[in-house]
Amino acid sequence: MLVAYQHTAVLVALLLIPVLCLLLSRRRPYPGIPIAHFERRGLQKWMPAKFAFMQRPGELLSKASEQHPNRCFQVAAASGYKIIVPNRFANELRNHPDLDFNEATAKDFFAHYQGFNGAGVFVGAKDNIVLDTVRIKLNQNLDLITDSLVDETGEAFRNVFGSGSNESPRITHIKQHMLHIVARLSSRVFLGKAFSRHAEWLRIAEQYTVDIFSASMLLHMIPAPLQPLVCCFIPAYWRLRGHLRGARRLIEPELYRRQPSLECAEKPARMEDSLSWMEDVAQGRSFDYAAGQLGLSVAAIHTTSEMATKAVLQLCENPEVVAPLREEIINVLGRESWSKNAVAKMHLLDSFLEEVQRIHRGGIASMHRLVKRDVVLSDGFVIPRGATVLVRECLDYGEPDWSIFNLQRHMNMHPRVRFTSTSPANMGFGHGKHACPGRFFAALELKIVLCFFLLHYQVAFLPGEGRVAEIEFEHQLVTPPDIRLELRERQPEIALL
Repeated sequence: MLVAYQHTAVLVALLLIPVLCLLLSRRRPYPGIPIAHFERRGLQKWMPAKFAFMQRPGELLSKASEQHPNRCFQVAAASGYKIIVPNRFANELRNHPDLDFNEATAKDFFAHYQGFNGAGVFVGAKDNIVLDTVRIKLNQNLDLITDSLVDETGEAFRNVFGSGSNESPRITHIKQHMLHIVARLSSRVFLGKAFSRHAEWLRIAEQYTVDIFSASMLLHMIPAPLQPLVCCFIPAYWRLRGHLRGARRLIEPELYRRQPSLECAEKPARMEDSLSWMEDVAQGRSFDYAAGQLGLSVAAIHTTSEMATKAVLQLCENPEVVAPLREEIINVLGRESWSKNAVAKMHLLDSFLEEVQRIHRGGIASMHRLVKRDVVLSDGFVIPRGATVLVRECLDYGEPDWSIFNLQRHMNMHPRVRFTSTSPANMGFGHGKHACPGRFFAALELKIVLCFFLLHYQVAFLPGEGRVAEIEFEHQLVTPPDIRLELRERQPEIALL
């Protein structure tokens, strides 16, 4: 009888513990701040409030903005309530010393979980080795890496899209192909030619990027106290750990190879890549170089391949822009050889990318920050310490044709402003001191990729199809992974290699 009671007590405890965890972990809204919500009916009443922001974020924020014009409000998000700040305060917050990007992002990407180490070394570490590698080393070497990027782009295009005189159309899974091309380009710069052609490394770099977003999204569906337990049942979580082990198997021998041996006191010739740059920045500090490479891959591959996909879709949507873009590329590269400065002279291509980023944003809000101390806005509103904030993207530009794609819009408006420039009206790369430090590298990659694509291929939607809606998850917008386009080879007017 006693044994039966003990078994019953254990069973009751196992049932009650999760319930108590759920009750105790319910994140409370900030008092005195309006809450964005939909009226919930039927089964929706039993769903967590955060699901509204996960599934219909654009509609939710638009409704709240109409109800609370030019005012802050809060929304139940996956990682807790977040305060949505109107775009008019973007410049006030861009360099605010009490707002922290790393801590806000580390929280959303589970940076302290095993397997998420790629995010951890990027935004969860206090030493900023990866960020400093990008800011100090990568940005200073853009001119030196341009030839390598051009060479790798040519080889990647031949492998992915084929080459020759085949004029018959073929079907391309454009997002998957751009993911692979950008992975090769990034690997060429970060680790050299051997890694950019290494099938296993490319698989790890691409899939780690995909799986870290998948695992994060799934974990956010789970109540916070149960996340450390439930993560063990998520396949993407185990794949992340496998990718990390695979990265170490490849990176650690390369690090060892670069060290001087006992037989030869001479140190091997230095390679100008991110491993050497990280070593310079670390200055002897302990650092997980494999995780650092995965962190670089996530930052470089996801955003750049997403933007490249959106750019190609825009060519399909507005085919009239193709001819002037080709003309500019031919004029610039017909006069001078490849270099960072030559690419920078492609002003129309720059305007094209900025307009693509404006029309098809990467998200409905930006400037993701954790508030370290109370922040007082110019209208007197106080953002409380510990809150996470997002700044709305600019929605009112004061121009009647702002919803129409205009290739020359940014050349006419701001002749000296570049795709990489940030402002309250263009926060695709963020804004202020926490703006994406790798945006200059991303812009160089994108322009080179588009030069090859525009001169070597003609692209269109499949017959009877058009642009499909983007996938929404909280403040992010991404293109669907299964987009198919019709691709036809063409003879380029000039040789790019």
